[in-house]
Amino acid sequence: MKTTKSRIIFFAVALTYNLLLGLYLNDFLVLSQTLTVFYLLSVLPTLFLMTEARSRAMTAIVYIVLVLDILMNLIYFVCCRRLLPVMTMVSLVVELMYFIAFTNRPRKDKLLTKICVLAISGLILVTMLFAYNFVCKPEAPYLVNGGATLWDT
Repeated sequence: MKTTKSRIIFFAVALTYNLLLGLYLNDFLVLSQTLTVFYLLSVLPTLFLMTEARSRAMTAIVYIVLVLDILMNLIYFVCCRRLLPVMTMVSLVVELMYFIAFTNRPRKDKLLTKICVLAISGLILVTMLFAYNFVCKPEAPYLVNGGATLWDT
């Protein structure tokens, strides 16, 4: 019972933060696909809090996906010198704190929980592939910070 209340509280905090971030970035999300992808990398892992992953395998998948998500945000922060990854990592850290603090008693997961965790992980990994393409393989290299700008006067 205590875990369920904690999970709901952590979910509410992460969801509220993501909604406020979405309202703040509303105009930018319409204009930029890159910002939309990184915003989705903040929102999608929040769904992990609605699953009750308890087995070692499922929590390992959740940890791996969250760590990969944080690493992708750090790469974007370092390479492109943008502040958005720092703002999106707040909800990721909240989710990671929940799983570290409240999933210490392994037990068997239901089939629906396994399917949900794997589906959410798949969505996040596909979104990370899009993020990788935006950060590491920009279509227009002159848009990358520090690159030569090909402007005509």
